[in-house]
Amino acid sequence: MISVDLEELIAFGIKQEVKGGVPYRRRTGSPKQYVTYSCSYPLCKAKFRVEEQNGVFTISKVNEEHCHHIGVEMGSHYASKFYQKWIELYIKNGGKQFLAQKAFFDKFGIDTNNKETMKLFAQSTDALKHKFYRLD
Repeated sequence: MISVDLEELIAFGIKQEVKGGVPYRRRTGSPKQYVTYSCSYPLCKAKFRVEEQNGVFTISKVNEEHCHHIGVEMGSHYASKFYQKWIELYIKNGGKQFLAQKAFFDKFGIDTNNKETMKLFAQSTDALKHKFYRLD
């Protein structure tokens, strides 16, 4: 088990998504005591569980082994949940929207020449901004 703050949780999630090359799905446990993030590739068992208490996130039950040998063509998908959250926090904390994506790529060392990795972060910052202000 690893205890982290929100920024470290986002970094951990980004690392897992880049490693697998696909975004992770978010599922809330029952009762809503934890959230499980799992690889969205069909039948892949890679996942981790997160429990939050007083702003401290505990990461547990980590399985980092991706199984993507089925040969399924992944269609379009939503951007990474971790990317969305990071962009939201960046803009809400006064960051400039037009710099948000570059700041994200720089912070996490994302290779912008890798087309497969870039699919994880395809959603525009403008679309994300509208989404999280609509949810508030």
